[in-house]
Amino acid sequence: MKISLITFALIALCMMSNSCIVASALAESSADSGNGKTLDPAIATEAQKEDCWYSYNAEKAPGFCLTTKKTITWKDPKVNVGYWRGRSPYPPHPVIMEARGNTFILRAGYEWDGNSVGHTELAHLMPSLRHDALYHALKEGAPLNRAEIDAAYKADCEKYGATIGGLSYGALRLFGGAFNDSGMKGTLIIEKTTPPSKKKTKKK
Repeated sequence: MKISLITFALIALCMMSNSCIVASALAESSADSGNGKTLDPAIATEAQKEDCWYSYNAEKAPGFCLTTKKTITWKDPKVNVGYWRGRSPYPPHPVIMEARGNTFILRAGYEWDGNSVGHTELAHLMPSLRHDALYHALKEGAPLNRAEIDAAYKADCEKYGATIGGLSYGALRLFGGAFNDSGMKGTLIIEKTTPPSKKKTKKK
């Protein structure tokens, strides 16, 4: 299989830094070993615990093999995701995710695959979950900015102790949109909502 110019450039960057997850993943993806995507075995081990917040389907690994078992809420004063909700396109159209300014809510039952390329550590699960869900919403027309979504991923990686090098983040910013699966189209109905009005204080 031929290596694309983008892949070649990322491999070159990786050789200079030894920290580029995306580059190494793309290099592996051009070999016969598949797409280079791997999951830490600890992810499957953790899922066996009764109180684990996600389930793991080994038959689907390393693809969309992870599913949330409860509603997850992020409250991040540094990231404003706007005001909107995403509903299922299938009756009765339940709400799947909801954005309320600095708060993002993702309902139980959401499937994702960890990091789209490269290796997914246990600590990457929460950052990759929010990143995947927001990219999903962006693809379906949610009023979001990709730069803000990527910045949220970096902040989450730092918060949860997940590995992300400077070049890995740079590659995400440059090429992340290419991994926003076009097959998602039509899987989410985006509805804009109104921000809560500020209560006026009565003058004494």
